[in-house]
Formats: sequence, C-alpha cells, structure tokens
Amino acid sequence: MLSMDVPQGNPLTTDNYSMRRHGSIRKDVREDMKNMKKILALLVAVMVLIASMSVAFAAGPEYKITVTPSGEGVSIDGKEFKAYKLFDATYSTTSDAVAYSINVDSYFYKTEAVKTILDNYFTFTDTADANVKTVTPKAGFDVAQAYALTEALNGKLPSTEDAKATAADDKAEITVPSAGYYIVTGEGVANEGGAVIAATAVTTAKPTASIRAKIDAPSIDKEVDTPIDTAKHENQKSIGDTVTYTVKTKVPDMTGYTQKYFFVVTDTLSKGLTLVDDYAADNAEKKGGFTITLGDKTLVRGTDYVIEKTDYSESAGTTITIVFKNFIQYKGTYNAETQVWDNSKEGSNIVITYNAILNDNAVLGNEGNPNDVNLEYSNNPNDEGEGQPDNPDKPRPGDATGKTPNHTTKTYVTGIELLKIGDNNVANKLKDVEFVVTGTALNDIKETTYERYVKVAEGTGDYYLLKDGSYTTTAIQNDPDQDGYNGNLYAETAKNYKLEAGTTFSKTSGQEVTYKVKTDANGLITLSGLGEGTYVIKEIKTNDGYNLLENPVTIVVTAQTKVESEKTVFDTWKFKKDSDAESTTVNSNNRFEFTVNNNKGTVLPSTGGMGTTILYVGGSILVILAAVLLITKRRMNAND
Repeated sequence: MLSMDVPQGNPLTTDNYSMRRHGSIRKDVREDMKNMKKILALLVAVMVLIASMSVAFAAGPEYKITVTPSGEGVSIDGKEFKAYKLFDATYSTTSDAVAYSINVDSYFYKTEAVKTILDNYFTFTDTADANVKTVTPKAGFDVAQAYALTEALNGKLPSTEDAKATAADDKAEITVPSAGYYIVTGEGVANEGGAVIAATAVTTAKPTASIRAKIDAPSIDKEVDTPIDTAKHENQKSIGDTVTYTVKTKVPDMTGYTQKYFFVVTDTLSKGLTLVDDYAADNAEKKGGFTITLGDKTLVRGTDYVIEKTDYSESAGTTITIVFKNFIQYKGTYNAETQVWDNSKEGSNIVITYNAILNDNAVLGNEGNPNDVNLEYSNNPNDEGEGQPDNPDKPRPGDATGKTPNHTTKTYVTGIELLKIGDNNVANKLKDVEFVVTGTALNDIKETTYERYVKVAEGTGDYYLLKDGSYTTTAIQNDPDQDGYNGNLYAETAKNYKLEAGTTFSKTSGQEVTYKVKTDANGLITLSGLGEGTYVIKEIKTNDGYNLLENPVTIVVTAQTKVESEKTVFDTWKFKKDSDAESTTVNSNNRFEFTVNNNKGTVLPSTGGMGTTILYVGGSILVILAAVLLITKRRMNAND
C-alpha cells in the first residue's frame, strides 16, 4: 500500500491537492512513455546491428586468387585467367595446416582420364560420408611435381570454369566461390612483341592466394665495341677494322619443363661484315672465333653448343645459328631430402663474344652496316616439341616456341673523293697525279689506281689486241691491196677487249701511316671505308708543265651524334676541309667530294729580243764576207 502525507482540516485544500496530484501523475506517465519509446528505438537499432552482423558472419570471408607475371619481360594486361577447383579445402586460421577433400561427383574425380592423372600425385581415402574422399599428396610432391601436374591436366579441364578475371595493370584478381586447391590457366605476351606464352599454375585459396604465372619470356641484346651511342648498339670503323660483338641473354625460368627446352640464337651479318671463325673440330690449333660463357663457366663448342653457318654472300651476308645442346640441364632442381630448391643456374648470364671484319662491300654513309640477332625459345611446357631429326636441340616448324624481336647493331663507315683538275677547268682532269695520304684510320682503303683490258665475248669489246701486246680502237684493214693495210699488226681480228678500272687494297696496322695513291683516268682519287680521323693529302708528283701544290690538303672526318628518346645515337658524317666550313654533304656515292686545282708553270722571261738576233746575223755575214775578201786578195797577190 502506498502511504502519502496529506494536509488535514481543509477539504478544498484537500480537493486542490487531489487535482494537483492527478495532474502530476499524468505528467509522469507522459514522461515514462517518452522514455519507453527511446528504449524501444534503441532496442530496434541494436537488433538491426545484430542482424547485419549475423548476415556478415554468415557471408564468410572472400576467397581470391591474384595473378601477376613472373618476369619483367612479359605482360598479362588484357589477358583472361580462369580458375578450376580441384579439391575442397578446410584450413586453420592460426596455422598453415590444410585438409583437402573431393566430392566423388566432382568432374576431376569422376572423369577417368583426369582421375588417372590425379592418382599419380594423390591418395584418396574414404570418409564417413560416402560422397566425400580425403586427399593426401604422395611423398615427394613438390613445386616441380605441382607444375608437372598442371602440365598433365592442361587440355583436360572442364568446359566451364569456377571463376575468371581479366588482368589490368599486370594483375588479375579472381574471386573464387570457396576455399580450395585451384588450377589457374591463362596466357601472357612478351613486352617486346614476342609470341604468346601459355601459363598454368596451382594454388590454395585460404582465403587468398597469389600466383606468379609461369610466363617468363627470355630476352636478348647485342653490343658493339667502341660505341658512339649510349645504348652500345652503334659504332664507326674503317674498312679492315675488326668489330667485336657481345650478345647477352640469361638462363630463363624453366619450371614446368621436364624433357626439353629449345634455346637457339640466330645472328645475321650484312654483306659489309666478314665473320672471323677458324674453328675446326679435328684441329686443336683452330679454336674458332666464338667464346660463350654461362655464369662462371666457359662452354665448349661441339659439346655444349653447335654453330651452323651459311657461306658468305654479297647479297645476304652470313647467317650464324647457335644451338645450345640439352639446355634443360640448366633448369633448377629440387632436393627432396634437403627440401632445397636449387635454381642457381636460372637467371645466370649467357654471354656470346665473336668478331667480324668490316670488308670492302661495306655500305658507306648514314645507312650503316647492320648485324641482327634474335632468340628462339620454348614457350609452352605442355608442348615441349621433338626438335629436328638430325638436331633434336633445334626446333622444327610446328614446335611450340617463341622468338624475340630482332636486336640490331650498326657499324658506320664513310669515304672521300678528290678530283684533280688543271687550270681551274673541271673538264681538264689530270691523270696520274701522285699523292701520299697520312691518317690514323687507313686500315683498308679502296683506291681506283690502274686500268686493265679484259677479254669479253667475241666482237663485243671496244679494243683490238695488237701483236706487240698493246690495244687499239683503230679498225683493222686486212686487204694488202687496199690503202691503209694494217692487218699484219693485229693479233686478233675482232674487238674482243674492254677497258676496266682496277682496284687495289692496302692493309695497315691502324697506326698513323702514309699511303701512296694516284689519280685515275678521270682525275679521281677515291678513298672508301674511312672512319673518324684526320687525313693529310700531300701532292708529290704532277703532270709535266704543272706546278706541285704548295700545301697539303687536310680533311677531318667526324661521326656526328644526336639525342633521340633520351639516348645518344648516330646522326651523320661531318667533314671539314682545311679552313672551310664543316659540311655533311656527300655525292651520289656517299662520299665527301672536293676539287684540287693545279696551274701550269709560267715560262721564265728571256734576255734579248729580235733586234739582238739581227745584229748577230748581220755580224756573222760580215765575218763571212771579210773571210771571202781575204782569200780573194791572197789569190790575186799570188797571181801577180
């Protein structure tokens, strides 16, 4: 019972109190109702939060497999990757322990051809659930066997994947439906334009996993000695110079390959380059012109690699094919006992060094003399190929291989032409004027220095051969009864000979040398195959009646470079004659052309003239007359 203190003796007062009391009660009820609404609202909010948390907990973790390329030489951008679940997986969140199982209705279990493959790697055990088998890997199941598994399964996968994703920014994120052991397939492409390369891998999503897709693309590069560019792909030489080439590549990741890996380098020298190679398998003194190292090991020709060459051709140059033998031997290996993966050879540098000589077929000017190299390599571990019947280490057409783009080096060379004229008349070309040329790059210069008569088909020449060994264009007159008979002078009765300009070559050590040359019938001295250097040309003998040049001509040749795409590369040849301005202008033969003039000598002045001559004549006459008179007088005296 509720007890309250009430004032006594005044009913109004009592009634007034009662009214006040009822009003207070109504006020309290209203406050209680407000508080109740707040509590109910709070309870609703809590229930919503709990419900949402329940939904979140019910959803579980998101299972995801992230695919990235395994090397810098490839990209997976825009490529689609698919995931197929081999086994279900349950795992501990606090340790690496994972238990695998498979449903007997699974494609991978019920498909006989696939189940036969799995039996090679796993043991399947019954469980309390007749529809489920536990999966245990057999002893020795390692990374290499995992790749072998993917190789065996590739091409035998279900028609529908469990999940897939397309790569962007060289990453593909595949959201898979649940934890499991997945096989992932896809492809990549070489960044430099090589062939597409297959990729297959397996991993466990618990809840996430990462795969570096097996899509390594080997690369290759070539450098030249004494380069004029920052990429070491260009140099300048003189004809006769030796060019040293260095080809660089690496042992690629061959995981997944078990029997064979093709690795073939093809090098093409243009017509201006002559390969230096004196290798003979049966001659110990002929070691050959190639040196190949793999890591710190020097490989042996004939044992570790073979070289196939084409004969030199002025149209196609020479092609060299280097075939590495049993290249799979450099693949990493797994030691099951020590559980150590030895891939010390993979990534090792392969360096090929050899020489070529710039020959007289070298192209002059800004075109350069190219040397191309590329690498052909295996690109699909699921199709290792058989190779050619006579060389199983060299792929045959149809074997799964990729090829790098050609990498090119260039060697630049130039030349000059001196035209010798008389009396500033370009039509007056002086033949057989002799010069000496001094320079540091006169290794092998081509010079037109002589003429020769060459026999051609009967009657198609320009000259007759005379009995004294000389030649003439004068027509033969064979009839002794006719005027101008000369048939007795001719060795042959038809024009059987043509006149050709001959060429000579002079090889030197590359030191500063003096080389003697003379102008041809057209007044030209042609010096081809020159590199950078200073060339001093001094006249030592000229034609009768002409004066020698007082000063030699100095030509400075420079290989000019430019910056292109942040790299220094060859631009053009630059020439400077004496104090003239520099020039990059060449003639149609890609040579710098200049003219040297000789003037005829002036007759020295003579003392005396015609008047003196007359006096001499007159005096002589007087002397003769005096003698005649003296003789006559003596005879007259004798008669008396």
